[in-house]
Amino acid sequence: MKAVSYRPRRILLLTEAPTLEQSVDRVIIRPATPDDAGAIAAIYNHFVRDTIVTFEEIEIDSDEIGRRMESVWSASLPWLVAEDDGR
Repeated sequence: MKAVSYRPRRILLLTEAPTLEQSVDRVIIRPATPDDAGAIAAIYNHFVRDTIVTFEEIEIDSDEIGRRMESVWSASLPWLVAEDDGR
């Protein structure tokens, strides 16, 4: 049997939790626009390519995201994005 070495992990203790104002100062939730489709596709494709959390097997392009956004909007539903410090 192979010996297993154990290395303790460092634990970081926060002495003070960030306030709600500090946490949300730079993050906004807003309605998505067609201009967001490229960034949404880039984020989504990471999960298609590197995880098993979607049923998709091939990456999709921003045009497909745009079509999906239009489908959601046509049902009078919102498509929201989180923007962190302008990104």
